[in-house]
Amino acid sequence: MLKSRFGVVFTNSYIEAYRNIPYLFYFENLSGRNVISNCLLDGASAYAIRAGISSIVKGNRITNSRGGVDIGWHFNIVTDNIISVDDVGVRGSGGHSLVVVNNYIANSNVGIYFDWGSYYSVIANNVIRDVRTRGIFVYHSEHVKIANNQIHVEVTAAQDAIRIRDPGYNIVMGNTVRGNLTNSIVEEDSDYNTIVNNIVEMPMIIVGTNTVVRNNRGFVTERSGVATIPAGSNNTTVNHGLVCIPSKVLITPLGQPAGQIWIENRTSTSFTIRMSSTSPANLNVAWYAEC
Repeated sequence: MLKSRFGVVFTNSYIEAYRNIPYLFYFENLSGRNVISNCLLDGASAYAIRAGISSIVKGNRITNSRGGVDIGWHFNIVTDNIISVDDVGVRGSGGHSLVVVNNYIANSNVGIYFDWGSYYSVIANNVIRDVRTRGIFVYHSEHVKIANNQIHVEVTAAQDAIRIRDPGYNIVMGNTVRGNLTNSIVEEDSDYNTIVNNIVEMPMIIVGTNTVVRNNRGFVTERSGVATIPAGSNNTTVNHGLVCIPSKVLITPLGQPAGQIWIENRTSTSFTIRMSSTSPANLNVAWYAEC
């Protein structure tokens, strides 16, 4: 276990501990400007690396340990590592401005876990495979950007690809989620998040009244089309295909309606377009609906 203060550079080394010591590298909270790169690290009983502040963990291969990288305090960068460990691949706790990018994390219980004040941080462009519980879990942290990660589970069913738990104000965008999961993206006691442009295969659970959810492939929250009120009728039912009861439906007749026209009977599967008079001819009506 290396325990030091400032400006340490450790590179191109192999350390194997057979789980006889908790950390292979341990930097205290106030140690900083350290670099650990291009090392093969194996067999820590806690975390292979515990960073301090303003440090870089880059290009390492971490295997056969309970945990991978414990980021520690502020301004740390974890990038381009290959991590396969039992519990958590990369953990950030109580430190803001953390950057976790371009890592490959596999076979862990949780891929990346941020908790308790990991504010103004970034989790981006990581590949996370075959986790047993969650791919990315952000807990009690605000203003975290979770972007362009690939999460794919083929083994025993995991719970969630991405979970955000209180308070909110995070961005989840451009992620691809596939495989054997109960849920793709979950909000828990959280609000004011932005969840956009993700590709998902399994359900999303959104609880925030003020959370913005748009343009997620596989979780349709907005849709448009053209419906027809046939001649001799004054209504038509539209199957909207949304994952919710639409909160907004806009309609535009593409011809002269026979009377007033409105929306009624909004449900989780459909809504009705109705006119006050019977249509003498087919009337096409453009519609737009969103959650």
